[in-house]
Amino acid sequence: MEGLSSHDALDEANVRAGAGKTAEIARAMEAVKELIKRNPKHVFIQLGSDEILWPTDDPLTYLYKH
Repeated sequence: MEGLSSHDALDEANVRAGAGKTAEIARAMEAVKELIKRNPKHVFIQLGSDEILWPTDDPLTYLYKH
């Protein structure tokens, strides 16, 4: 996701990404509250191996739950 701003596809101010950041971490860091305040027309969420390889017994169930 970071590439969207570094390759000028999107303005850096509109990309909330970080290597290794998961959806759960973003939620804990209150990124979701900031997103709600911005009231964007579109939101794109990219899930990667950090999400599906989370160290739990059942990573997919954990991903869907969190």
